[in-house]
Amino acid sequence: MGYKFLDAKNCELFPTGEKLSLISKIIPPKDKLYKDVVFYAVNDVTNILFGKRGAAYVYAKQKGAIKKEILFLDSGLKHLNNVVKRFYGKDFSQIEGTGAAGGTAYGLKVFFDAKFISGADFILNQNTYLQSVKKNKIDLIITGEGKLDQQTLQGKLVCGVANWAKKYKIPVVAICGKNTLSNQSAEKLNLLKIIEISDKTKSIDYNMKHAEKLVKKAIFEFIKQHNP
Repeated sequence: MGYKFLDAKNCELFPTGEKLSLISKIIPPKDKLYKDVVFYAVNDVTNILFGKRGAAYVYAKQKGAIKKEILFLDSGLKHLNNVVKRFYGKDFSQIEGTGAAGGTAYGLKVFFDAKFISGADFILNQNTYLQSVKKNKIDLIITGEGKLDQQTLQGKLVCGVANWAKKYKIPVVAICGKNTLSNQSAEKLNLLKIIEISDKTKSIDYNMKHAEKLVKKAIFEFIKQHNP
């Protein structure tokens, strides 16, 4: 996008998490190529940039990082924010959503003044979901996610579907491979039921390979129970 990040010796840094802590200078593009462009960050989570709710702590482990690496990445994000404050006098690190996509949303906000919009609302608008729940008589909505956890509560699609359905008093059932939400957390989603489809007697590889079959079986049994 035209920006360059230099270390203390004015050498350009390759953009990786490993290099975050080495950034000393930020060189903006010479030509304002984007002056007439409006940027949007379509976020499906509300994480901030660093700290316990930040990009490294929440997402790096999912990508295979160990504790030492998570601490290193988190420190790098803090360092980047300090450099940004020094060069631009801006601190957007605690704005909800800046930690999305490993901090990509933070970069869009700082360097392109991006507007944050809900990923769930954006997707639901694109596929006419919102128009359907407003205009039609719907008895039940079935949605799903690979894993229901605390991230689901932070604006992911299941959360968005359930929130809109609640406004129109439509019950929602969520299907997932695995559910790690407590009963209290699950209640916040306003779901009629959470159906965990995985066969706990089988391996994760088996469950992933046979996901379609397991989903069909779970839905059939649910419908049968509610329509004897």
